Amino acid sequence: MFRRVDIAESWRRAKVQFATVVAERDVLKAECEMLERENDLLREQLREVQALNREMRAAYWARHEAWEEMARLHRERQIDLARRAERQPGQLLH
Repeated sequence: MFRRVDIAESWRRAKVQFATVVAERDVLKAECEMLERENDLLREQLREVQALNREMRAAYWARHEAWEEMARLHRERQIDLARRAERQPGQLLH
């Protein structure tokens, strides 16, 4: 009823299992390093895109402010032209 233990076979199996675990660990380490490099690259790209986005928003607001300033100057010009216009006393206003 007793089972005989083959120490040499047990040791061989343990070595195979250990080698498998070590190989899997090495693959996972390499994969982790690759993902870390990819993550660093993506973070750098994100920083670049955020900087471009800030520049684009600044340009948009500058354009918007310039448009408002042009409209204000146009209104002032129209008011000035209207004030300087001479009207004949008998001429209709419209």
